[in-house]
Amino acid sequence: MINNLRARLRCVVRDERGFSLFDLIVGTTLMLAMSGSVYPLVGTGGRSLRHIGDSVQTQSQLRAAIDSLTDESRWGTTITAETATSVTVRVAAGSPFSPTSDYTVTFAYDAAADRITREVDPDAEGPTAAGTATVSVTPMGGISTAAP
Repeated sequence: MINNLRARLRCVVRDERGFSLFDLIVGTTLMLAMSGSVYPLVGTGGRSLRHIGDSVQTQSQLRAAIDSLTDESRWGTTITAETATSVTVRVAAGSPFSPTSDYTVTFAYDAAADRITREVDPDAEGPTAAGTATVSVTPMGGISTAAP
């Protein structure tokens, strides 16, 4: 009986010497399969992060453009709709944007580039295009319109 127990213990000790080549191949295969299934998730997360960053930047730029348009429109004395996609605002001297002289700013939407542009013309006395409707705005006050 004691010899039988010793034989069993030797058998168990001999079997636990380490991993066999088969064990290593199976373990490596399982690890590669799991890594391969996680990689697309990491790639998708990276792409999503880039899109979120682009979206935040676009929203920030749009917010700044709208703030600029709103502020200059409030202080504008004349707002002219040049075309269906552009607006010109004449800002008088004494505003927070130009305390010493008048200026004209044009906001235009470019559908091809999907962009709003802002152009400043320091010559505020420039001509008004024929056939455009003009809206005169008193800063922080009333509105009056003039047809072409």
